[in-house]
Amino acid sequence: MESTGRPKVNIDSNFSKSIVERVFDESVFMLQTNETLRVTASRFSVSISTVWWDMRKRLIIINPDHYKKIDNLINSHKGSEKKMKIYKGKRLGEAEGIPWVQVTVNDKPLEHHVYHSPDGFNWGYGGSGPADLARSILWDHLGKEPSHGLYQDFKFHFVSGWKDTWEITSEEIQNWIDKRGSD
Repeated sequence: MESTGRPKVNIDSNFSKSIVERVFDESVFMLQTNETLRVTASRFSVSISTVWWDMRKRLIIINPDHYKKIDNLINSHKGSEKKMKIYKGKRLGEAEGIPWVQVTVNDKPLEHHVYHSPDGFNWGYGGSGPADLARSILWDHLGKEPSHGLYQDFKFHFVSGWKDTWEITSEEIQNWIDKRGSD
């Protein structure tokens, strides 16, 4: 028999039952704030998903009725966390006065939603190439076309100041949008 290095928990023990029952008694609160999940995951150096699955596995054995009641809440949590995206750009050179740049999202080319600049993306100033870059980044991040005011503000707040290479995460973008407010 192989050892995983982790001690097995006796689900029939009163200690295990009381912990699992207490955690699930707070399930609605946890699902709304995620704070208890984060603290538990951090304390045991595991992912939040591991905590969820471990609790789900134990609850059905301890209290099947309670499991059924919160199963929909747990399943509703599954697709709600967006995977963090990383947007990157770097200058590759210039040909006939047109800059050659590479812009990626999670190492794949960012789709250019052409509106201002048929020549493509650019950054480091407040022109049409930076406007299309801001618009395309926000379009990808939001999953829909951003308002004119939103992408112009993003252009002046971020894109116009970028140097030859840059990187920004979806988390940074969302934090900025949350602080700015929507149109």
